[in-house]
Amino acid sequence: MTESLARRDEPLCTLPHQEWSTAHCEGVDDTINVNEIVQHVIRTLAEGRTDVSEILSRAAYHAQGWLTAFIEANDDKHLLAILPHVESLASHAGRLGISTDTLAVMWGNLASTYVLRGKLDDARQAFENELEYLLSRKEPAPVLELKTRSQLADVLRNTGEALAVWLPHLQRARDLAFQLADSRPEDVSTAVANCLTVLSSHTSQDALEPAVQALTSDFASLRQRMPATQSLRIQHEVGQINDALTTGLMTDQEVEQRCRTLLNDDGLRGPQRLELTGLLAESLAYQHRWNDALEHLQTIHAYAVEQPLHPQVIAKALHNVGLRVGLAAACSVRECRTAFMVLIGEADAPPAPECQQLLSLLVSIASRMAVEHLSLQAGVTCMPFKMQTLRLLEAVCDQDHDAIREIHEGLNGLDAAALDREDEFGWRLLSQVVSTSALSMRLRGD
Repeated sequence: MTESLARRDEPLCTLPHQEWSTAHCEGVDDTINVNEIVQHVIRTLAEGRTDVSEILSRAAYHAQGWLTAFIEANDDKHLLAILPHVESLASHAGRLGISTDTLAVMWGNLASTYVLRGKLDDARQAFENELEYLLSRKEPAPVLELKTRSQLADVLRNTGEALAVWLPHLQRARDLAFQLADSRPEDVSTAVANCLTVLSSHTSQDALEPAVQALTSDFASLRQRMPATQSLRIQHEVGQINDALTTGLMTDQEVEQRCRTLLNDDGLRGPQRLELTGLLAESLAYQHRWNDALEHLQTIHAYAVEQPLHPQVIAKALHNVGLRVGLAAACSVRECRTAFMVLIGEADAPPAPECQQLLSLLVSIASRMAVEHLSLQAGVTCMPFKMQTLRLLEAVCDQDHDAIREIHEGLNGLDAAALDREDEFGWRLLSQVVSTSALSMRLRGD
């Protein structure tokens, strides 16, 4: 059935180009094989049946069930194996305009998988497809709507949408959460935690708008009434560790101990374990325990090599560990130390040699990631520029003049506007020190 009607790329039309049919001019010389024709005929016959919707729904029921199971079991290998089949079902359903409850649930689970893969535009479309169907049902589906809106708001926030776009989803989620608090406490508890995470990521970067403040207060009061599951307890503790590293409310040793305790918990989900590994590496880097930090960063590197999941978690670790390692590694270079003295009047002592190993590993991890995957989390700004700065620092440390010239010139086209913000002082200082040193070396080397 796969015997070709013509050799691949052999023109099927022997007439001059100007005599081709205007109806088929764009594809008249495409080679068609029997398999493609048979597939088209079979699809046409199958889709002419009256029970196509039921058939697709049955397939979707099984597909989304497996998808959910693999997500919950942290089974990345099988999750990625079944994903193309779920995508195919979703594509057929969308093309045929078929919508059912089961397909809507499948859209939601597919969106969650897209989030894990860092495909936020696809996740947004899938969540919006699910929400559109839920709102068109004769009977409301408040639990699904609550879950969908809380996750969609997170995606919208991280894709850079304005507050006015994603806040209404959280406001509706609040109303649904209060409505369902007594009848579906566990579902509400999970959704409330997600909503608070979205709001905290916003308020940590911007002034507290009254609407955001009121919504945060409502969700916080509701959380007090909800059962604390193990997963939510861990999520809450991870949030506290993140806050502590930002505000300094815990010592680095306390952060280290809390991370190690949580990492011993067998109930950790995949992204939680990955995030805690990054936080532990960050706390160790702040203590200048470079060998210990290297061990945990190697764990992240091994995961990044093996699986294309959770790029936003990996990028955040690169951002936070990279700043601490970059500032320390720069102090091992004479030109950088001079720049520090000029800019801030002091420079730390040169770090142990292992610090440069950490720098090289950070650059290696960043080089494996697609550029668009470096900027998936709201508030983590100018990531291509920052990772290029670490590459430049590595070249400066190695005194590699050819690499310095190439990387330094590559910085010019990258966005660094957000580095003017007050909370970007560390990265702004590092980029100034490294660029000044690179320019000095280029002038001396030339």
